[in-house]
Amino acid sequence: MFSTLSAHAQTHKIPFTVKDGAIWVDAKVNGFPARLKLDTGATQSVFPKKFQTVHIEREVEVRTAGGMVKAVIAPAHYEIGDLRVESTATYLQNYIDQGLIGLDVLRQFEQVIIDFRAQTIEFIPFH
Repeated sequence: MFSTLSAHAQTHKIPFTVKDGAIWVDAKVNGFPARLKLDTGATQSVFPKKFQTVHIEREVEVRTAGGMVKAVIAPAHYEIGDLRVESTATYLQNYIDQGLIGLDVLRQFEQVIIDFRAQTIEFIPFH
């Protein structure tokens, strides 16, 4: 797995909405507009296979809420507001959502502060 941040010392504040008890952010994944769920219970970010643009890949089986499914691990480029992140992601053929941000992205930061009153997520990089 690899990951890089575009602005290491800069704090990023991203607006979010809450729908059906989940936190959602507007983003781009590999250039595709997407509405992503923030999921602190997911170890890996997940996207539909149609978002995969780099075909250097590795097939794996992953456990989902619906059981074991075949998936592809490949690079992903995220644009969330002014935040740019490169990481590896899991791509699923029959994934019905636009994607979710998991711990693989969140753990790249020293702090991730969710402010429900202001409806922002603040990503604070390691110093």
